[in-house]
Amino acid sequence: MAFFVVSAILIALEGAIALLFFPVKVRLVVYADLCAPRAAIGMEAAGIRVLDATFDTQKEAVRLRINGKKPDPSERKRKMRVEAALRTAIRLAKAPDARLAVVAGSADPFLGAMLWGSVTALAAMIPPPLVRRTFFVPCADVFLLAATVEAVFTPLDALRILRALF
Repeated sequence: MAFFVVSAILIALEGAIALLFFPVKVRLVVYADLCAPRAAIGMEAAGIRVLDATFDTQKEAVRLRINGKKPDPSERKRKMRVEAALRTAIRLAKAPDARLAVVAGSADPFLGAMLWGSVTALAAMIPPPLVRRTFFVPCADVFLLAATVEAVFTPLDALRILRALF
């Protein structure tokens, strides 16, 4: 009887340790309109929505919402911890897949072409796993950006990222 109890405990322990190394896909999506300053960021892990953040300007004021709530502006130290967590996440990311699409143009065709050319040159400097697409729209003031990053993390990596955050 004791043998079965001990073996069941060891099997459960082995399963728990295996889950620490099970890969989870994390996806980050960013949309930005730079002519009318507004942006949206969405993040999901294992198909579950984790973060929704929006940034826009209304009546000459900036409005930021994270998961539908206004953030507390008095947290300066938290910003530094978030940057450390992002650096850790970038370092630990496995099998990254990144895509960037930019739509650029101006009412003045010359300025639009210059804008599109500079955006294309900047996008070309980003190293390769990134898939880049730039589109030119003549005779319209537009500057849109859409980016998607997918990476694979393990729960052990997530614990390391959380340790950098807190």
